[in-house]
Amino acid sequence: ASIASESSLPSTDPSFIMDSALFNGETQQQILKFKRHIAEMQHQLKQIRRTMQMNMQASRDILRDAFDRVQQYITDYLGATPPHPSSNVNETLKSEHIAQIANLQKSLQ
Repeated sequence: ASIASESSLPSTDPSFIMDSALFNGETQQQILKFKRHIAEMQHQLKQIRRTMQMNMQASRDILRDAFDRVQQYITDYLGATPPHPSSNVNETLKSEHIAQIANLQKSLQ
């Protein structure tokens, strides 16, 4: 009965205690390393998100500028054509082009 009771008690062997302490120290070091790595990855993720937001805004600005230029070109081109008896047709065509460009711009955003 004494053998069973001795095996159920934690080992008091000095090498077991040293191994346990070493394991705990190594485990703590690994945990700290993982925590640092996680913090670094979170920081990098925040930077990527900021960069992505800035790129999206820059893309929107570029698209808006391009559409503004196209609309200005349409306005200038159709406005510079010599007046025809059907100038109402040109105004209608101009309005349709501007509406189509506006719809395209909205669909791309």
